[in-house]
Amino acid sequence: MHSFTLPLKPGRIEAMHTRELLFFLSFMHATFGFISAQTLVHRCDGGNYTANSTYEPNLQTVLSSLSSNSTRENGFYNGTAGQGPDKVYGLFLCRGDIVAQDCQNCINNAGEEIIKRCPKKKEAIFWVDEFQHGQKVQDLLYSLVSQAAFRSSTAMFATGETSFQSFGKIYGLVQCTPDISQDDCNRCLTGAVGSLTDCCNNRIGARILKPSCSIRHESYRFYDSKASTPPPSTLLLEQQFFLSYTSSAYGVGSPKNTWT
Repeated sequence: MHSFTLPLKPGRIEAMHTRELLFFLSFMHATFGFISAQTLVHRCDGGNYTANSTYEPNLQTVLSSLSSNSTRENGFYNGTAGQGPDKVYGLFLCRGDIVAQDCQNCINNAGEEIIKRCPKKKEAIFWVDEFQHGQKVQDLLYSLVSQAAFRSSTAMFATGETSFQSFGKIYGLVQCTPDISQDDCNRCLTGAVGSLTDCCNNRIGARILKPSCSIRHESYRFYDSKASTPPPSTLLLEQQFFLSYTSSAYGVGSPKNTWT
Protein backbone atom coordinates (compact mmCIF):
# COMPACT_ATOMS: atom_id res chain seq x y z
CA MET A 1 0.00 0.00 0.00
CA HIS A 2 1.20 3.51 -0.71
CA SER A 3 0.74 5.65 2.37
CA PHE A 4 1.27 9.24 3.35
CA THR A 5 2.01 10.78 6.74
CA LEU A 6 0.39 14.17 7.09
CA PRO A 7 0.87 15.92 10.45
CA LEU A 8 -2.23 17.79 11.51
CA LYS A 9 -1.11 20.01 14.36
CA PRO A 10 0.82 23.35 14.37
CA GLY A 11 4.58 23.22 14.07
CA ARG A 12 4.65 21.20 10.88
CA ILE A 13 7.12 23.39 9.00
CA GLU A 14 7.96 26.79 10.44
CA ALA A 15 8.56 28.38 7.05
CA MET A 16 4.97 27.79 6.02
CA HIS A 17 2.87 30.67 7.36
CA THR A 18 0.28 31.14 4.62
CA ARG A 19 -3.18 29.84 5.51
CA GLU A 20 -3.74 27.64 2.53
CA LEU A 21 -5.84 24.62 1.66
CA LEU A 22 -4.18 21.41 0.58
CA PHE A 23 -6.31 19.04 -1.42
CA PHE A 24 -4.54 15.77 -2.01
CA LEU A 25 -5.74 12.80 -4.00
CA SER A 26 -3.84 9.57 -4.57
CA PHE A 27 -4.72 6.09 -5.66
CA MET A 28 -3.40 3.30 -3.46
CA HIS A 29 -3.08 -0.38 -3.95
CA ALA A 30 -4.58 -1.86 -0.80
CA THR A 31 -5.89 -5.20 0.36
CA PHE A 32 -8.80 -4.25 2.56
CA GLY A 33 -11.11 -6.82 1.03
CA PHE A 34 -14.51 -5.87 -0.26
CA ILE A 35 -15.69 -2.45 0.87
CA SER A 36 -18.20 -0.69 -1.32
CA ALA A 37 -17.48 3.03 -1.67
CA GLN A 38 -16.90 3.35 2.08
CA THR A 39 -14.56 5.79 3.79
CA LEU A 40 -12.04 3.84 5.85
CA VAL A 41 -10.73 6.86 7.75
CA HIS A 42 -11.45 10.55 7.54
CA ARG A 43 -10.51 13.39 9.83
CA CYS A 44 -11.65 17.00 9.72
CA ASP A 45 -9.59 19.60 11.56
CA GLY A 46 -7.91 22.99 11.27
CA GLY A 47 -10.85 25.25 12.08
CA ASN A 48 -13.56 26.56 9.79
CA TYR A 49 -13.64 28.99 6.93
CA THR A 50 -16.57 31.40 6.76
CA ALA A 51 -19.48 30.58 4.51
CA ASN A 52 -19.76 32.92 1.50
CA SER A 53 -16.25 34.23 2.13
CA THR A 54 -13.64 34.62 -0.60
CA TYR A 55 -12.11 31.38 0.61
CA GLU A 56 -15.09 29.36 -0.54
CA PRO A 57 -15.03 30.33 -4.26
CA ASN A 58 -11.25 29.93 -4.22
CA LEU A 59 -11.74 26.38 -2.99
CA GLN A 60 -14.26 25.69 -5.75
CA THR A 61 -11.83 27.12 -8.31
CA VAL A 62 -9.11 24.77 -7.15
CA LEU A 63 -11.40 21.75 -7.13
CA SER A 64 -12.60 22.61 -10.62
CA SER A 65 -9.04 23.01 -11.86
CA LEU A 66 -8.06 19.63 -10.43
CA SER A 67 -10.96 18.00 -12.24
CA SER A 68 -10.24 19.68 -15.56
CA ASN A 69 -6.58 18.64 -15.41
CA SER A 70 -7.12 15.10 -14.16
CA THR A 71 -6.62 13.45 -17.55
CA ARG A 72 -2.93 14.31 -17.65
CA GLU A 73 -0.65 11.41 -18.54
CA ASN A 74 1.41 11.62 -15.36
CA GLY A 75 -1.70 11.63 -13.16
CA PHE A 76 -0.55 14.67 -11.18
CA TYR A 77 -1.46 18.34 -11.03
CA ASN A 78 -1.28 21.18 -8.50
CA GLY A 79 -2.26 24.84 -8.31
CA THR A 80 -3.55 27.65 -6.11
CA ALA A 81 -6.35 30.19 -6.12
CA GLY A 82 -6.64 33.48 -4.27
CA GLN A 83 -4.25 35.48 -2.14
CA GLY A 84 -3.38 36.08 1.50
CA PRO A 85 -5.49 34.39 4.17
CA ASP A 86 -8.01 33.20 1.57
CA LYS A 87 -5.41 31.45 -0.58
CA VAL A 88 -6.22 27.86 -1.45
CA TYR A 89 -3.65 25.27 -2.48
CA GLY A 90 -4.58 21.99 -4.13
CA LEU A 91 -3.11 18.96 -5.83
CA PHE A 92 -3.98 15.44 -6.88
CA LEU A 93 -1.96 12.33 -7.63
CA CYS A 94 -3.53 9.30 -9.30
CA ARG A 95 -2.08 5.83 -9.00
CA GLY A 96 0.27 5.11 -11.87
CA ASP A 97 -1.76 2.29 -13.42
CA ILE A 98 -5.10 4.15 -13.42
CA VAL A 99 -6.40 5.31 -16.81
CA ALA A 100 -7.10 9.02 -17.22
CA GLN A 101 -10.89 8.76 -17.34
CA ASP A 102 -11.05 6.72 -14.14
CA CYS A 103 -8.72 9.19 -12.46
CA GLN A 104 -10.99 12.06 -13.47
CA ASN A 105 -14.13 10.28 -12.30
CA CYS A 106 -12.65 9.61 -8.89
CA ILE A 107 -11.37 13.15 -8.48
CA ASN A 108 -14.78 14.56 -9.32
CA ASN A 109 -16.47 12.28 -6.81
CA ALA A 110 -13.80 12.81 -4.18
CA GLY A 111 -14.06 16.58 -4.41
CA GLU A 112 -17.80 16.40 -3.76
CA GLU A 113 -17.46 13.83 -1.00
CA ILE A 114 -14.79 15.62 1.00
CA ILE A 115 -16.89 18.81 1.06
CA LYS A 116 -19.79 16.78 2.47
CA ARG A 117 -17.66 14.98 5.04
CA CYS A 118 -15.74 18.04 6.20
CA PRO A 119 -18.00 21.06 5.55
CA LYS A 120 -16.31 24.44 6.00
CA LYS A 121 -13.17 22.79 7.39
CA LYS A 122 -9.68 23.95 6.51
CA GLU A 123 -8.02 20.63 7.16
CA ALA A 124 -8.91 17.00 6.54
CA ILE A 125 -7.52 13.57 5.84
CA PHE A 126 -9.65 11.19 3.85
CA TRP A 127 -8.82 7.56 3.04
CA VAL A 128 -11.14 5.57 0.84
CA ASP A 129 -10.90 1.98 -0.30
CA GLU A 130 -12.70 0.53 -3.30
CA PHE A 131 -14.21 3.90 -4.22
CA GLN A 132 -15.26 2.77 -7.66
CA HIS A 133 -16.70 -0.58 -6.65
CA GLY A 134 -20.33 0.49 -6.82
CA GLN A 135 -19.75 2.09 -10.20
CA LYS A 136 -17.99 -0.99 -11.52
CA VAL A 137 -20.85 -3.27 -10.54
CA GLN A 138 -23.25 -0.88 -12.23
CA ASP A 139 -21.06 -0.84 -15.33
CA LEU A 140 -21.20 -4.62 -15.46
CA LEU A 141 -24.97 -4.71 -15.03
CA TYR A 142 -25.60 -1.94 -17.56
CA SER A 143 -23.56 -3.84 -20.12
CA LEU A 144 -25.73 -6.89 -19.43
CA VAL A 145 -28.86 -4.77 -19.77
CA SER A 146 -27.89 -3.87 -23.32
CA GLN A 147 -27.23 -7.51 -24.16
CA ALA A 148 -30.51 -8.75 -22.69
CA ALA A 149 -32.68 -6.01 -24.16
CA PHE A 150 -31.30 -5.62 -27.66
CA ARG A 151 -29.61 -8.87 -28.68
CA SER A 152 -32.21 -11.21 -30.14
CA SER A 153 -30.05 -14.25 -29.37
CA THR A 154 -30.13 -13.66 -25.60
CA ALA A 155 -33.90 -14.14 -25.07
CA MET A 156 -33.88 -11.11 -22.77
CA PHE A 157 -31.40 -12.81 -20.46
CA ALA A 158 -27.71 -12.07 -19.85
CA THR A 159 -24.97 -12.87 -17.35
CA GLY A 160 -21.39 -11.75 -16.89
CA GLU A 161 -18.63 -11.10 -14.41
CA THR A 162 -16.09 -8.46 -13.39
CA SER A 163 -12.81 -8.94 -11.51
CA PHE A 164 -11.27 -7.27 -8.46
CA GLN A 165 -7.58 -7.65 -7.69
CA SER A 166 -7.97 -8.08 -3.92
CA PHE A 167 -11.42 -9.58 -3.73
CA GLY A 168 -12.06 -11.88 -6.65
CA LYS A 169 -15.07 -11.71 -8.95
CA ILE A 170 -18.58 -10.35 -8.93
CA TYR A 171 -21.16 -12.14 -11.06
CA GLY A 172 -24.22 -10.46 -12.50
CA LEU A 173 -27.49 -11.57 -14.08
CA VAL A 174 -30.34 -9.61 -15.68
CA GLN A 175 -33.58 -10.89 -17.21
CA CYS A 176 -36.90 -9.63 -18.57
CA THR A 177 -40.16 -11.47 -19.10
CA PRO A 178 -40.58 -12.23 -22.83
CA ASP A 179 -43.96 -10.51 -23.10
CA ILE A 180 -42.52 -6.98 -23.10
CA SER A 181 -40.77 -5.06 -25.87
CA GLN A 182 -37.04 -4.49 -26.11
CA ASP A 183 -37.44 -0.85 -25.10
CA ASP A 184 -39.60 -1.76 -22.12
CA CYS A 185 -37.07 -4.40 -21.10
CA ASN A 186 -34.30 -1.83 -21.30
CA ARG A 187 -36.28 0.67 -19.22
CA CYS A 188 -37.18 -1.91 -16.61
CA LEU A 189 -33.65 -3.21 -16.18
CA THR A 190 -32.06 0.25 -16.28
CA GLY A 191 -34.39 1.37 -13.51
CA ALA A 192 -33.54 -1.71 -11.47
CA VAL A 193 -29.80 -1.12 -11.79
CA GLY A 194 -30.25 2.53 -10.86
CA SER A 195 -32.08 1.57 -7.65
CA LEU A 196 -29.11 -0.43 -6.37
CA THR A 197 -27.45 2.67 -4.93
CA ASP A 198 -30.52 3.35 -2.79
CA CYS A 199 -30.91 -0.11 -1.28
CA CYS A 200 -27.80 -2.18 -1.67
CA ASN A 201 -24.68 -0.15 -2.38
CA ASN A 202 -22.65 -1.65 0.46
CA ARG A 203 -23.60 -5.28 -0.08
CA ILE A 204 -21.58 -8.02 -1.69
CA GLY A 205 -24.74 -9.46 -3.19
CA ALA A 206 -28.04 -7.88 -4.10
CA ARG A 207 -31.23 -8.64 -5.99
CA ILE A 208 -33.89 -6.35 -7.43
CA LEU A 209 -37.19 -7.97 -8.41
CA LYS A 210 -39.80 -6.25 -10.54
CA PRO A 211 -42.95 -7.60 -12.22
CA SER A 212 -41.33 -7.65 -15.67
CA CYS A 213 -37.61 -7.88 -14.92
CA SER A 214 -35.01 -8.74 -12.33
CA ILE A 215 -31.30 -8.21 -11.68
CA ARG A 216 -28.85 -9.85 -9.31
CA HIS A 217 -25.16 -9.74 -8.45
CA GLU A 218 -23.16 -11.96 -6.10
CA SER A 219 -19.58 -12.88 -5.18
CA TYR A 220 -20.14 -16.43 -6.42
CA ARG A 221 -21.44 -17.87 -9.68
CA PHE A 222 -25.10 -18.44 -8.92
CA TYR A 223 -26.17 -19.21 -12.48
CA ASP A 224 -25.46 -22.01 -14.92
CA SER A 225 -22.42 -20.90 -16.86
CA LYS A 226 -23.40 -23.09 -19.82
CA ALA A 227 -26.54 -21.00 -20.32
CA SER A 228 -24.87 -17.66 -19.72
CA THR A 229 -23.79 -15.02 -22.19
CA PRO A 230 -20.09 -14.16 -22.61
CA PRO A 231 -18.76 -11.70 -20.03
CA PRO A 232 -17.89 -8.13 -21.08
CA SER A 233 -14.51 -7.93 -22.78
CA THR A 234 -13.18 -5.13 -20.57
CA LEU A 235 -11.69 -6.26 -17.28
CA LEU A 236 -12.68 -3.79 -14.57
CA LEU A 237 -9.93 -3.48 -11.98
CA GLU A 238 -10.37 -2.17 -8.48
CA GLN A 239 -9.29 1.35 -7.60
CA GLN A 240 -8.56 2.95 -4.25
CA PHE A 241 -7.38 6.37 -3.22
CA PHE A 242 -6.30 8.61 -0.37
CA LEU A 243 -7.45 12.20 -0.18
CA SER A 244 -6.79 15.02 2.25
CA TYR A 245 -6.65 18.74 2.58
CA THR A 246 -5.26 21.06 5.22
CA SER A 247 -5.02 24.73 6.07
CA SER A 248 -1.26 24.77 5.48
CA ALA A 249 0.77 23.48 2.56
CA TYR A 250 3.83 21.78 3.97
CA GLY A 251 6.67 20.06 2.18
CA VAL A 252 4.85 19.72 -1.12
CA GLY A 253 6.83 22.09 -3.34
CA SER A 254 5.69 25.02 -5.42
CA PRO A 255 2.38 24.83 -7.31
CA LYS A 256 2.52 24.80 -11.08
CA ASN A 257 -0.37 27.16 -11.70
CA THR A 258 -1.95 30.04 -9.83
CA TRP A 259 -5.38 31.69 -10.17
CA THR A 260 -6.06 35.08 -8.61
